[in-house]
Amino acid sequence: MAIAATVDKTAVSSGDTLVFTISHENIGDSEAGAVTIDITLPDALTAVSVVPRTPACSQATDLERFSSLGLGEITGEPGGLMKCLMGTRSGGSAGTIVLEAKVGEVPSGTVLTTDILVTTEQTRGLKKPETLLDNNTDVITVTVN
Repeated sequence: MAIAATVDKTAVSSGDTLVFTISHENIGDSEAGAVTIDITLPDALTAVSVVPRTPACSQATDLERFSSLGLGEITGEPGGLMKCLMGTRSGGSAGTIVLEAKVGEVPSGTVLTTDILVTTEQTRGLKKPETLLDNNTDVITVTVN
């Protein structure tokens, strides 16, 4: 899996909204199972919308996802983890996540860092199951004016 992220602004002010575009692609020929994209927001950012919506992307915990089918997609709390469960991705398939986040009250000169991680797990049909993990990351930084 490959991942690349962009943001619509590199310099912001308190109260601004940032739009993150996270592109993911299975660059291999075989299926990638249990594809998960984690977006870790700094405490100065609050998620306000995400596409795709629940159950694909959510700030719900794993337990909340299990018990409520992913209800509670955005907590409204600053910072935190947005987890996007992308399922099985066939070889060559690609997609995009769009996340909007509002900048809170932070001092001028503060650098906001958002980390993005994609993990995949694939089990081959062998006599003894083999699990392959492939991780890829991207980091977005934005400076507060």
